[in-house]
Amino acid sequence: MGIFEHLFKYESYQDEENVHFYKYDGVKEIGEPVCIPETLFNRMTCIGNAYNLHYTSLFSPYEDYVLESIQVQGLIEELNFIADTVNDKLLQRYINELLHLIGVCGYSPKCPFIKIMGY
Repeated sequence: MGIFEHLFKYESYQDEENVHFYKYDGVKEIGEPVCIPETLFNRMTCIGNAYNLHYTSLFSPYEDYVLESIQVQGLIEELNFIADTVNDKLLQRYINELLHLIGVCGYSPKCPFIKIMGY
């Protein structure tokens, strides 16, 4: 990897602003968020854009979003596709954390939304 090796190391992104993903009940955030550093969030959205994926290509780290259950289900499909397609273990790590958080919300009336909070 040489000069690009740092791009795949967790430590390279520790000081960045984060985009936060929360379970959301329509009124308040529930529990702890999954925090994705800006660069990795942008990497994920650029991959979504490159493959013309619907949700991941639309997100900006500067905006907030609330996704309903059907949208969460679509996002889950896209995140699984990205994780299976790219050879980026660091990005896959964050996607797996995100899938763990939102996997319940796509199919549960107790947690029908995901809130994405930019910075």
